[in-house]
Amino acid sequence: MKSTFYNTLLWLIMMSCPFLNLPAQTAVKSTEANMVVEISLQAGKVHADPFSDAIQIVCGPYPDEDMMEPRWENEAGMPYLTQDFSVVNPKYFEYSDRRMEHLIDAGMVPVIVGGWGRPQGGGKSTLMQVGLDGFKRHWRNLVARYGAYPAVWMVGGEVKDAFGPWSELARSVCNNMIHGADFYPTLLEMAHLPLRPGQHRDGVSLVPLLKGKKDFDRGPLVWHYPVSLPRHNSKPGSAIRSGDWKFIHYYEDGSQELYNLKNDIGESDNLSGRMPEKAAEMKARLDAMLNEHGAKIPSPDPQ
Repeated sequence: MKSTFYNTLLWLIMMSCPFLNLPAQTAVKSTEANMVVEISLQAGKVHADPFSDAIQIVCGPYPDEDMMEPRWENEAGMPYLTQDFSVVNPKYFEYSDRRMEHLIDAGMVPVIVGGWGRPQGGGKSTLMQVGLDGFKRHWRNLVARYGAYPAVWMVGGEVKDAFGPWSELARSVCNNMIHGADFYPTLLEMAHLPLRPGQHRDGVSLVPLLKGKKDFDRGPLVWHYPVSLPRHNSKPGSAIRSGDWKFIHYYEDGSQELYNLKNDIGESDNLSGRMPEKAAEMKARLDAMLNEHGAKIPSPDPQ
């Protein structure tokens, strides 16, 4: 088998292959504790039991590999045609895209690792061999392809230097609040095509942010969930995120929650009772956006 599989603790699988490099007729079953994962790309399906829903994918050389080794290849050859990752092989990524989609369609969450921090077979880490600029290109390529997927992102595996070149790479990652709806207008502007507001009314172009605009603000994000799903213990409600603030309103009992995410990322300290003016401000913004979009607001069941 061209790629090697490694079992990790309980629920995580790590594939030591760049970009899901599985042969088209590979079938793998891995079992550990309560974990069972079956992958059959020949049938075009991936199955995972309820105990396993994440799969770690090392999108770059593993520590026991050197640069541009034959086992990097899939049906279309190498992912990059140059060691500094400046020339992409598009056909390679067409095959990897297919495999990624199989995982997501099966309910798996890809944990994408851009490279490895430990020295590789040649004695240097991925970043040292590719170079910081090359690795940034690599990350831009990965984010452009899989940024809209429900994925978890890791800059590098087993990176121990808090202030070294890997931290410089991490600092190039933007922390601005954006939404998947923003990708469509962004791609239109990047392609020098006119925006189509009727097709992306909830999205804004991220081009100013990509060009380094420091004070870029895409505006608030709103979630509207006017139904109840008892099996998920969910209640109908709406939420708005603006800057560091998040406000939630529940329709059944009128209760509300207010959090400062900068100081309380875990949303454990509800400030609505101590900051009623801020809560009222956020509620007014939420109501205005819901009205603007004609959102349906639930009402009590008369029966």
